[in-house]
Amino acid sequence: MFFLVLGVILVSYSLSNFVGIPTREAGLADGGVLKAFSWAGVLLIANDGTADRERLLTMLRRVALIGALMATLGLVQFWSGLSLVSSIYIPGLTADTDFDNVQTRSGFTRAAATASHPLEYGTVLCMSLPIAIALALNDAHRSRLARWYPVAAISAAALLSISRSALIGVIAGVAILALSWSRAARIRAVLLAAAALTVTYLFVPGMVGTIKGLFVGLSEDTSAASRTSSYAVALEMAGRTPLVGRGFGTFLPEYRILDNQYLGLLIEIGTIGLVAFLAMILTGLACCLLARRNLRDPLLRHLSYAVFASLTAGAVTFAFFDALTFPMAAVFMFFLLGISGAIWKLSKQEAPISVSLTILQ
Repeated sequence: MFFLVLGVILVSYSLSNFVGIPTREAGLADGGVLKAFSWAGVLLIANDGTADRERLLTMLRRVALIGALMATLGLVQFWSGLSLVSSIYIPGLTADTDFDNVQTRSGFTRAAATASHPLEYGTVLCMSLPIAIALALNDAHRSRLARWYPVAAISAAALLSISRSALIGVIAGVAILALSWSRAARIRAVLLAAAALTVTYLFVPGMVGTIKGLFVGLSEDTSAASRTSSYAVALEMAGRTPLVGRGFGTFLPEYRILDNQYLGLLIEIGTIGLVAFLAMILTGLACCLLARRNLRDPLLRHLSYAVFASLTAGAVTFAFFDALTFPMAAVFMFFLLGISGAIWKLSKQEAPISVSLTILQ
C-alpha cells in the first residue's frame, strides 16, 4: 500500500513537470519525492528489521522511552519558559530553525521539546502514549519506574501542552486502547484522569480553564475558523487537478495554511493519492487487528492493539495540521506503519494456518 502511494506521488511529479510549474515549486516537488523515498526506508527497515519478538519489544520500549524523554524536556520547557535546545551546539552543523522562539498561549509556555513545532510535539506524545501504557500494564519483567515513568511523563506533558489537537489525539488513542481493558481498569483510568485534572487545577492555576477554552466557543476561535474556512478553498484547488494533484510538496503556505494534511494531500496528489494514503493507514490498522486475533503471546497481543491505538491517534492529529511537512511527525507515522507490518509477520509465524483461514473467511 505504501508503494501505491509512492507510485501516485511519482506520477503526480511527472505530470506536473510535463505541464510546467514555477521554479520554486519545481524544487519543492523534487524535495517531496526525496522525502517520500526516505519514508520508504523508515517503513521498510521497521517492517523487515523487526524479525522476532525480542526485537519488536526493544523497538516499542524505545518508542516509550523517546516519548518519555520528549515529554520530560517539554515539561522543563513549560516550567522554565526556556527553549534549552538552543544551547545545544553540534560542531560542523548550524540550526535551520530558531529554537529560541518559545511560543506562548494564554500566558503559558507551549513546549515543543526537540520538535520543530508544538503541534509536532503533541503528535509524538499522543502516538507514544498508548504503547507506553500497554508496556506499563503488561511488560512485568521490568521495574515499576521503567514501566510507569513514561506514562506519567507523557500524560502530564500532553495535559500541559495547550494543544487542542494533542489532547484530541490522546483522548482518541487512550479511548481505543481502553476498549481492551476490563471494566475495573476503565474505572481506575477515569479516576486517575480526574485526579490529574484536580492536581493541575491546584498547582497550575488557570490551566484547566485554558484547556476548557480550547474546546468551548470554537466559533470564535481564529485557529478553528481558519481550518473550517479552508475546506471550500481546498476543494476548489483540488478540482483543477482532481486525479493525481499538482505535485507532492508544491502547495506553499503562502497560498493557504490548511492545517489539515488530508486536504493538503487532496490538492497535491489528488483523489487517487488521498484514497491510497487512507488505504495505507487502514491496512496498517488491519494488520494490527488481524495479528491480535492470531497471536498467542499475551504481551504481543496487547502491544499489537496498542500500535493500532497509536496509529489511530496519529491519523486523527493529521486532520489538524500539515503533518507530513514536519519530519518527526511524518517519520513516526511511517515507522509505526512498518511496525504494524512486522507484527503481522510475527503473527503469521506463530499461527500460519489460523491466519490463512481468517483471510479465506
